[in-house]
Amino acid sequence: MHSMINRAIQGFLCRYHGETIWSEIARQAGVSSEGFEPMLRYDIGVSESLIRAACSVLGCDRFNLLEDLGAYLVSLERVRRLLRFGGADYVEFLFSLDEIRERGLMTLPNVELPQMTFSQRSPLDFVVEVGGDCADWVAVTAGMLRAMSDDYGTLAVIEPVPAGPGRAGHVRVQVLEADFSDGRSFALVEPELRGIA
Repeated sequence: MHSMINRAIQGFLCRYHGETIWSEIARQAGVSSEGFEPMLRYDIGVSESLIRAACSVLGCDRFNLLEDLGAYLVSLERVRRLLRFGGADYVEFLFSLDEIRERGLMTLPNVELPQMTFSQRSPLDFVVEVGGDCADWVAVTAGMLRAMSDDYGTLAVIEPVPAGPGRAGHVRVQVLEADFSDGRSFALVEPELRGIA
């Protein structure tokens, strides 16, 4: 597992639960509270230990924790920009999800992102199928899709459906109102790069 995944878990826990809680989770998971070395790869068991310890210390459900982690990832500008390049509005963004893994590898090399398959049930009713070996990605994806609907100012119902026997995990997205609010501002060129010729 790439260090960036573990660092994201650490950042999420520190931001919303504080350094003291993070230190206790790190202790229970058997990792240093100082965190993870950038660009190193860690055994997937490290991420699993972090998630289990976080659920234990916080007394929360695993699926809900990971959904909140997905929403947190969208707050990271590098991830948000990667996703916002998918479209000018939320529906365009949804149509771009088939390509998100390839775009992600250009921005975040060696990070194991799941393959997403997008389908449309009706004009405003969509299904995002989440591939890969890790069922946790359905929860993370649901959190990201919910946060992105807020980012675009779109009112949507996000319904995660974990994988089951003979069924791939997926997230159903029903768009209720495309222009529900103003959403967050976004420019293709980052502010510090404007004016550079």
